[in-house]
Amino acid sequence: MTKYRLIVSVFFLCLAIGVLAQIPAQQVSLVPLADGRTLWLPAGTPEQVQPLATTYYRHFKSAWAAFFGTPPSFPETLVVPPSRDLYESLFSTLWLNARDSIPPADRPAALGAMRYVVMNDPSPYVDALARVISTRSLGDGLFRTPLVYLFLLDQVEDPAFLSQALPPGPDGAKVRKALQNRGVSWKAFKNRLAAWVLEKGIETHLLSLSKGNLPAVWVLDSDLGPGAFTGWSFAISDVEEGVGYEVAGDAPDGLRMVSFFTGPEGRVIQAGMASLTNGPMRLPKKGDRLWVFVWNASQQPEGTGLTITLWKLYDLPFEIKKSDHENRTLDLLLQEGPGIADYSLWGRLHAETPVSPLPLPPFPSKGEGAHRYLLQLPTSLKNVRDLRLFCRMLSGGTYSAPVTSSETPAQ
Repeated sequence: MTKYRLIVSVFFLCLAIGVLAQIPAQQVSLVPLADGRTLWLPAGTPEQVQPLATTYYRHFKSAWAAFFGTPPSFPETLVVPPSRDLYESLFSTLWLNARDSIPPADRPAALGAMRYVVMNDPSPYVDALARVISTRSLGDGLFRTPLVYLFLLDQVEDPAFLSQALPPGPDGAKVRKALQNRGVSWKAFKNRLAAWVLEKGIETHLLSLSKGNLPAVWVLDSDLGPGAFTGWSFAISDVEEGVGYEVAGDAPDGLRMVSFFTGPEGRVIQAGMASLTNGPMRLPKKGDRLWVFVWNASQQPEGTGLTITLWKLYDLPFEIKKSDHENRTLDLLLQEGPGIADYSLWGRLHAETPVSPLPLPPFPSKGEGAHRYLLQLPTSLKNVRDLRLFCRMLSGGTYSAPVTSSETPAQ
């Protein structure tokens, strides 16, 4: 019996050798990776391409870890099927092996973000931006797109925050929790995200608005739904100092005015966001075209009957009526207009350095009218050149004017 089994074993061994002899010697190119895994690339992959494939693999792993905190979980062997585009096939292989750690509802957005970062493929970003712009809505639907990933990657300085906030969940619940743990306002985050999306819509020329001339009256004849926005743009090349605006009618707390100034090439130079409040406000000029949006950041329809009047401005929102300097004390008498948030002092402590904020905290405006400010400075004014007073507007943007004194060095 044992002899019979031996004969059968030899027979099948010879048969296997015969079959293997008919298979080409090189069906795949084996590429060992630094983490102990192996890439099985299609047969005939040029040797000079193999190092690029390993670099691509490392790039995928690092991008995944940046978004989600840990490297993707891969098997020991990664088989890349033949394709006309090796890198497309490699990306697909890596994605299919990595995606199981992400909830299904979050996968489309994560896939788009990974393609954008790893493959340098702009289409997921552009397509998502185009869809959002076409719906005219900046609501929770943003969290189902790659845009929130790219916003965080672009705006957040602490890389640890990304892994705490991503994947965000369809309604951004994970982002909200990560912000809460850091004491950051959810409302402020959503405001910043919405402004970023509008800015990118302008710069990619995906966002087109009705064009008008100043002065102008803008009336909302119907409510804006939750997250919805509407806008207008104006050429302001002949404006000296900015654009004034005033709101008439009910201005619900949930509505925001978002503004952008762009240069000749359409790049955003200055951005601002403010609540719509009654009384005159202003937008400091910084560019040759103004884009103005009304956005409903609330969870209910709002805005019917709201009227916004806009006009050109040719003067500063404040005037320095008097300035007395004595050693480290600065006594300012200001005539102030509406809409000023606070002031700061700028100057040059050394002749070769640029004008920059002095080490003095900003001080809030006392409101419209004539007001006196007595400031204790960190250094004698004899040491400061080109002293300037900057004011920051509630609507965003700044104005400045020189502060003169017998104690400041000759300019």
